Amino acid sequence: MLINYAILVVLGTVWGSSFLFIKLALPAFDPPTLAFMRTTLGGGFLIAVALLAGRRPPAERKIWLSLLVLGLIGNALPFVMINTGQQHIDSSLGAVLITTVPLFTLGLAHFFTDDKVMWRKLVGVCLGFLGVLILLGPAALRGLNSQLIGQLLIIGASCCFAIALVISRRTMTNVHPTISAGLSLALAALILLPVSFTIGDPLASKPTLVTSLAMLCLSLLSTGMNILLLFVLIQRTGPNFVAMNNYIAPVVGIAWGALFLGEAVTSEKIGATAIILIGIALATWKTPRTWRRS
Repeated sequence: MLINYAILVVLGTVWGSSFLFIKLALPAFDPPTLAFMRTTLGGGFLIAVALLAGRRPPAERKIWLSLLVLGLIGNALPFVMINTGQQHIDSSLGAVLITTVPLFTLGLAHFFTDDKVMWRKLVGVCLGFLGVLILLGPAALRGLNSQLIGQLLIIGASCCFAIALVISRRTMTNVHPTISAGLSLALAALILLPVSFTIGDPLASKPTLVTSLAMLCLSLLSTGMNILLLFVLIQRTGPNFVAMNNYIAPVVGIAWGALFLGEAVTSEKIGATAIILIGIALATWKTPRTWRRS
């Protein structure tokens, strides 16, 4: 049992560190180029692991079409949005806002699956988005500015991840997770290759030791290894236990932002984070009977 908690802590820590790695890598790589590098290396890592484990790519054309959609909505688009948003906001703020993924997932699942939103889930979702509104602050009422745009891009990326989760649940049930994740990342890289040359400039990248290490950590740890750990822990414990990493990641993101980037830890940020996490807990909490049934 102790090993499961150790894996959970590593999972939450690595995921929460993603925004630190992005912030450190952005001075050398523009947003589309960084997303391209992340999907290429992360996808290559997962495909290699899958092939070594004897997994083979699917043959059905319908599954490949779903993988292409997942590559676009679940990887290419949100990664570029996160990278762009991180140019305008603190890394810790991005780590908090990305925790809204379960809230978006619950709303989408209500309309596209048989998992309907009951009153407790609805209260949790409303509470979670109240925390988001606190983070956006009264400045949002005065019109768009660079910080608000950055926050909205992270929230948009959360929505993309939620859509991808719902699509994956409906189409990837018979595909091994390392194959589906690896191939969707590889297809995202193919999408991002022309995009990075169109709206970015990969040849103008000026990597240093720090930015290169940050990019490698983002690609291989926060993307490749994190997905692998996610699958291993789901196999060992089930999705309910794994969902607790949502409570670790934002705390890690805030801590790393303060320690390594000198970002302010304000009472507003702490309060909004607590409200969002309480909302997620209410929305995703299951009774012992439901846990046993699932």
